[in-house]
Amino acid sequence: TGTRAKLGTTFLNFDGENLTAGNDDARNNSTTIGQLAGAYPAWGENGSQRQAVVDAVMADWAAYNMIITTSRPASGEYNMIMIGPKNHGFGNGVLGIAPVDCNDNNPYNITYSFGGAGQWSATTFATTIGQEVAHGLGLEHVNQASDIMNPTNSGGNPAFLDTCYSVASSGGQIYCSSQHLQYCGSGQQNSHQELLGLYGPAVPDTQNPTGTITFPTDGQTFPTGADFALTVDASDDTGIAGIDLYNNGSFVSADTTEPYAWDIVDIPDGAYAFQVTIRDIGGNEVQSNLVNITVSNDGGTSTGGTT
Repeated sequence: TGTRAKLGTTFLNFDGENLTAGNDDARNNSTTIGQLAGAYPAWGENGSQRQAVVDAVMADWAAYNMIITTSRPASGEYNMIMIGPKNHGFGNGVLGIAPVDCNDNNPYNITYSFGGAGQWSATTFATTIGQEVAHGLGLEHVNQASDIMNPTNSGGNPAFLDTCYSVASSGGQIYCSSQHLQYCGSGQQNSHQELLGLYGPAVPDTQNPTGTITFPTDGQTFPTGADFALTVDASDDTGIAGIDLYNNGSFVSADTTEPYAWDIVDIPDGAYAFQVTIRDIGGNEVQSNLVNITVSNDGGTSTGGTT
């Protein structure tokens, strides 16, 4: 059948991105919808409106083993939906666009939701986001206003319904009929059952990530003004969301992409206690080993980690 039940991840990108034309690959910001290549704008709101949309999206997907995150995963498979104000010539009535990827054969699809902050209600944005993401999983339009996959947004709060509805085919063509036939008769689709078939029911992520500061080592000494890279090795079953570096208990900065490293330049005299907090995309976090170093005029060499 091509389907498989496993954990999925959807990255809600509100902050814009520079996209290139090519095969869909969320990791490299490559989009198969060439008209949208280039500087894709940010949504334009970073407060309560954004959080309301995120909450509504999470509610729509709460039944499925799908992580919804606003941070780009540093590893693992994920699809990305660009949430921005422009529709780039598709027409004012077009709320979103996406490739239809039968059976989610490409786990790195990029899809789109159009409309500036405040233009639509949170539930309308969430419905559009859910529909476009689901297109990237092989779901097509259905003729049912209360289903998220209805081609026209009729307001209210649609859901992925557990009922077989007629596919609203384009020009008589149904693209993913073999995917739909697993759950319904010919020409029909059950949105809820297809998502369960792809990702299974929601399963809480209870497994913590793991990670270690690999350089420097505890007790190491450095000469005043030394340069080196503080490096971290981290992993997780669902993906790392980010790693926060602390020195003597105070936050320094975060790193969200591999390889995880911080350039330490011209370090002054003193005693340092480095530790990182590793966060996974399921919301779990763990602290690493504590690394104490000393920097002084009679310290050792700075040979070690590189970035």
